[in-house]
Amino acid sequence: MSTASVSWSSSATTVATVSSSGLVTSVGNGSATITATSGPVQGSADVTVEAASIESLALNLMQYVPSWDELKVFTDAAARLPYPAYQKRALSGSESIQPTDGNYTREALEVWDGIWSTYGPNISPAFSSVVPPFVLPGGGDLTYPLPPTVLDEKLRSITTMYLREKSLGRPTTLINFWPPNWDPPPFSSESAFHQWIDTQFLPNKIEEAKAAERMKIEYYVAWPLEFELFIKDQGGLGDGGFLDAMTDAEILTLATDLKNKIRDEIKKHFHGKLVAHIYTNYYWVPATWEAQLTFEGYDEIWAAFFPQGSVEVTAGYMDAQIAAYTEIVKNSGNIPWAANEITIFEKSFPDTDLNAIERELLETVFTKLENASPAPVGIGPAVYELRTQAAKDYVTQYFSSR
Repeated sequence: MSTASVSWSSSATTVATVSSSGLVTSVGNGSATITATSGPVQGSADVTVEAASIESLALNLMQYVPSWDELKVFTDAAARLPYPAYQKRALSGSESIQPTDGNYTREALEVWDGIWSTYGPNISPAFSSVVPPFVLPGGGDLTYPLPPTVLDEKLRSITTMYLREKSLGRPTTLINFWPPNWDPPPFSSESAFHQWIDTQFLPNKIEEAKAAERMKIEYYVAWPLEFELFIKDQGGLGDGGFLDAMTDAEILTLATDLKNKIRDEIKKHFHGKLVAHIYTNYYWVPATWEAQLTFEGYDEIWAAFFPQGSVEVTAGYMDAQIAAYTEIVKNSGNIPWAANEITIFEKSFPDTDLNAIERELLETVFTKLENASPAPVGIGPAVYELRTQAAKDYVTQYFSSR
């Protein structure tokens, strides 16, 4: 029995790649030569790919990210799918995508397919952070906003994955979140903040908007976390930043001008639904400038809900959150709104057996939302955080009833 190792190579990785075990995967149209080498012995075979599928491109993203030219046949054919009358979202997260072999994109597709078949949502659970690149060229953690070449590669990866979702009839949402552990120092001056917005942040978002339009994304969120948190984090409110020297009225003016600037720039390039994603904990912290924000010109408002403490506390929390959110909706011209993120974090229930109340928490949240006025046009539980089968079954049953 031979124990000699075999190495594999492809003469054209833009056409076909080959794994260490000799598995050939099509990438793009054309011809390639696959070569196997074992010591002094070498053999080769020619392969021809006449029509690479978006599925094969997505499965192979960890080895090769297609160029825009290679994606053109798919982006040219892309069309927006019908918008659901009621948005049923089952949110995925990076925590549930941890492949043992490092193939994040294949694992992501399997997770997304599993969520789709298990819960019955009508919008893809696709999540942009699980696509390459994951590090800077030459190594090192990604920095945000992303360097232009890294952003371009990331957007080509996202386009490949999301067009695969759309090919299966799943409407998609692009939210290019920054990771929660990304914690740069806040800006100490307003002028430096505005310069950063104009030279780094907005150029990133414009390129995202162009990519979202290329693949005919249905929904696009143009900031990397909830808007109020974005303003507070970058301005260092309570953290030694320039916002500490400003009044609530001045912060409101700054935030209003920025969200309008983002809206106007993005709408030059993106023609799907532009969404304003928001969150402030109105139950624990008295609202100031955040409650006075309005989002005219945006197509929808998506609000986050994070249940707290117990079923009873969560009921009060929902009343406060819904009252604040619906007031913002009304002040924004009664544009549609959705409870787009409902996440039950274990850290929010430090003295509670969360397993015992998880289903009841969801029922409390969903019932409060059903009775809101105006009622939301959709709901999005973070199913990747659910722990009990009873809670998972409740989401499945709720979605099947809508």
